[in-house]
Amino acid sequence: MWNLKHWSEPNIERLLRTFRHEKTDRVPNFEFFIGKRNVEYILGKQTNNTWRLNPTDYVILAQRIGMDAVGTTIFNVLKEGTGLPQIPEVGCKGKFSDWDSLKRFERNMKPAELDHEKMLQYFRAVKGTNIGIWVHFTGGLTWAYEQMGFENFCLALHDDINYVEHLMDLIVQQNIVLLREILEYDISFVHIGDDLGYRSGLLINPGILNRIWVPRISKVLQLIKKRELPVTFHSDGTIMEIIPILIELGFCALNPIEPYGNDIYTIKQRYGDKLCLIGNIDIAGPLAFGTPEEVEAEVKEHLDRLAWGGGYVMATSHSVIDDIPPENFLTMIKVTNEYGKY
Repeated sequence: MWNLKHWSEPNIERLLRTFRHEKTDRVPNFEFFIGKRNVEYILGKQTNNTWRLNPTDYVILAQRIGMDAVGTTIFNVLKEGTGLPQIPEVGCKGKFSDWDSLKRFERNMKPAELDHEKMLQYFRAVKGTNIGIWVHFTGGLTWAYEQMGFENFCLALHDDINYVEHLMDLIVQQNIVLLREILEYDISFVHIGDDLGYRSGLLINPGILNRIWVPRISKVLQLIKKRELPVTFHSDGTIMEIIPILIELGFCALNPIEPYGNDIYTIKQRYGDKLCLIGNIDIAGPLAFGTPEEVEAEVKEHLDRLAWGGGYVMATSHSVIDDIPPENFLTMIKVTNEYGKY
């Protein structure tokens, strides 16, 4: 395993200042998910990916790679009996296919419950460090089309959009219940994920998106803004068209900015003073299939063209999947630490 001791220590202020486009010591390196292969290599033992990693090991991982925050999702809270049912695979029929099934579920729906013991484990793990804690949950749109099945969802947008809106209202209702409890903790920022795009463009018409998604995500954001916490946003696919909407809603950062369909350098020129950019190192490029030297060249180009003026965080274009060799992932971090200094 590489000797990582010479790399800079984690510091949540580095990441938060970058979100605000303020001066810091270097470009942060940060990932919302790291797969089992790289976690095991860095920790030197058999374990799990960061979604399932125990908080103590997660903090050790962050310390070894100079990552400024660790986080937890609330996927496991939204399940049968305590909120929304388990997510079926996208494209299948889905849980809800008609008003009867939706109303039946609504009558039996119980308020979602936050796993407070899990939250406390994270805070115990980061105590005495400069590592922050973020919380991630999925927004209303992704849950809706995964609960309905994507084909049914698309048909309903045309045939009965009120049905989609009613389901999204239930999802937002559950998210707000959870969020009120989450915001009682001293977390560093909130990360909201809603996959809005394909490679070729948005999943749905921007006008419909403005009708069904914007007002509902706004309700969630209003609660977070009262705490004055940063809110980052994740969407796969090509989403250039909605970046002005994300800025207007108040998101401070965008992730992961997939290179197919999104020109991150154009985004930096147009919106770099208003939105922190996170990611864009292609997981289907040198990072997974190239040499460390090729990874170094790609990382340096991103730093040269994106780090000016602050507001850039080094990360992959999706997550650290298991196809990525640890040597290449660690090269990305090493170059960021050494070449990304201000």
